[in-house]
Amino acid sequence: MLRKKIVQLEAEGLCLFGAWLEKNRPGSVRSRRQVYWQLRCRTGTLPNRKQLMHLDKEQVPIYQQAIARGRKIKACQRQIRDTERRIERLVARAEQRGIVVRNVLGDPDASPEWYTPPGYISLVRQVLGHIDLDPASNSMAQAWIQADVYYTKQDDGLRQPWFGRVWCNPPYGSPETRLMAQQFLEKAIAAYQDGMVVAVILLLNRTGAAWYKTLQQQVTALCEVTKRIAFLDENGVPQPSPRYYSDFLYLGQEPERFLDIFSSIGTVRQLAP
Repeated sequence: MLRKKIVQLEAEGLCLFGAWLEKNRPGSVRSRRQVYWQLRCRTGTLPNRKQLMHLDKEQVPIYQQAIARGRKIKACQRQIRDTERRIERLVARAEQRGIVVRNVLGDPDASPEWYTPPGYISLVRQVLGHIDLDPASNSMAQAWIQADVYYTKQDDGLRQPWFGRVWCNPPYGSPETRLMAQQFLEKAIAAYQDGMVVAVILLLNRTGAAWYKTLQQQVTALCEVTKRIAFLDENGVPQPSPRYYSDFLYLGQEPERFLDIFSSIGTVRQLAP
């Protein structure tokens, strides 16, 4: 409902954020030209591409409405963020207790097929140099991932051998796959520590679950993505508002390279030596 309200407000007309109206100061040059109001903006720019705009009296109601719409949109966005944070905390508590949580947005048939956009795969390739294996994929995603070998759902990447330089975005979304992220991370850590793989980059939902905090300390480096990733659905359509933030986790011998490249999209830090 809140997102629909935002769309409706945007459709009504001009929306101004961080802007306000004030009367022109008495005695100014422009007051002699009967300009009584000025529009100001702290951030961004106004329709005149500046942070100050002089108005005629008849323009004032138009911009009052634009300011009001902007404030209503900001209020809706704050409510959405607060709700999502509460949901994330509740889901994290459930996962700590080993409870499989159904889609909290009310869709029990949510698809586990969420594909990483090509731009992020480009960063992965810059770090790894080449992708030898993608253990959780399909032919559609391979159009831009282009791993030498990939395992499908039918292959079950958790039961197959891992090798070389690995990229992995584990399945999630449906109740049956929600806890598979932990299993894929455990598999990646074991394969790296045993020398089966050269390097691994995984993409996981950021979660407060105890298992994630524990396993996170065993990876080489981490990137907490600043913005929510607009994953692609099974039809290749970007999804506009993912529920969770995401982390890229790195296991390998070149943490400095990972930190340098992924610092462009989030907060990075080295964990294990």
